[in-house]
Amino acid sequence: MKSGLFLIMFLSSGLFNLYAQKKSVVEINGRLSVKGTHLVNEAGVPIQLRGLGSHGLQWFWNCYKDGLAIKSMGEKWGADIFRIALYVREEGYLSNKFITKENFRARVDSLVDDCEAAGIYCIIDWHVHLPGDPNIDLNAALEFWDIMSKKHAGKKHVIYEIANEPNDDDEFKKFNKTVDWPVIKTYAEKVIATIRKNDTSTVILVGTPHWSSLGLHKGLKWESIEQNRLTDPKVMYVFHFYAAHIHHEVQFAAAAKKLPLFVTEWGASGWQSDSKNNLDSARRMLQIMRENKVSWCFFNWSDKDEVMAFFIPKTCTPGQTFDPLGTRLTESGILAHQFLNIPADSFGVTPVSIQNKIAIPSTLHKPIRKISATSKALPQKLHDNKNNKPEFYNVQGEKVGQSSPKN
Repeated sequence: MKSGLFLIMFLSSGLFNLYAQKKSVVEINGRLSVKGTHLVNEAGVPIQLRGLGSHGLQWFWNCYKDGLAIKSMGEKWGADIFRIALYVREEGYLSNKFITKENFRARVDSLVDDCEAAGIYCIIDWHVHLPGDPNIDLNAALEFWDIMSKKHAGKKHVIYEIANEPNDDDEFKKFNKTVDWPVIKTYAEKVIATIRKNDTSTVILVGTPHWSSLGLHKGLKWESIEQNRLTDPKVMYVFHFYAAHIHHEVQFAAAAKKLPLFVTEWGASGWQSDSKNNLDSARRMLQIMRENKVSWCFFNWSDKDEVMAFFIPKTCTPGQTFDPLGTRLTESGILAHQFLNIPADSFGVTPVSIQNKIAIPSTLHKPIRKISATSKALPQKLHDNKNNKPEFYNVQGEKVGQSSPKN
């Protein structure tokens, strides 16, 4: 009798675990919202999402185009969310000679669908970079967000990011002024009003001064944003950091207790392609984000020949399945993979003693399907290749041109 009861309990436990494993992050958390300083799930519980971000869709479409990459992110790499970076300029949405705006939007739509199928969240990122004043392309932004918010309204897994990195760089010399918070806020109010006509529920992320540093890179005070907030209740403010260059741990931690923040882009390196990783600085920032439940996306899931890339060059080839057991990563990619999985997602069920400590290994290891305290992995030699040149593909996967990547 006891053995039979044990067998029933064992089988029941196995079926429960199998069911639990099948539930995706979106199934667990549902529609997202903002409460106080936190991103919250449909039950109103503060959560932290951890994920990955694309590089420019115009340069590295082979890393995303067939759905296998997004599927693997959710099933094998441990990502909760994927950020879709649609560059506005820099051979992007408004300036590419080979890819039409309609084709770019089709790429975004296909990745939104892939994320839905994979059960992970996604961010549609209007990637303002150069020029840095988002008002320069305001009309294009209003048109884009009107289209996107009509198409994706009501989708639980979608988030909108309306200005990646506002900054003072103005290559067109149209706006001879500092792109401070009031300038960004004016832009954001117009775009948010357009979105809310079509979609009243989706969380909106707004970039902040000086490359989304809350103005800290320029010596400004983050409190200027807190004291002049946007009125929309489902808005969060964007912060970016690259651990090898700028260290704002104290100010960032203080801001996270007053403002709803989302780190949509970070790297363990500096922002230059040839910089080195700073593990200690990255660990401190990740700990602050963990303690304050600040969600993040690592930049970038691509095979560009740079320290910030996830994969080594020439990884994104036809037929690539992106299986962690057979994919070669850069040093940054190995770090990001470990950060995605240590500790495991809790969403309110993991003991606090485990939640609040991040054990980052002192040595780097090969990517593994499941990271645990007893996992054994062999060191991986990092590779480099200087001949990685990005190519342009249309949404059907046909090559239509080639150029040089930018950061």
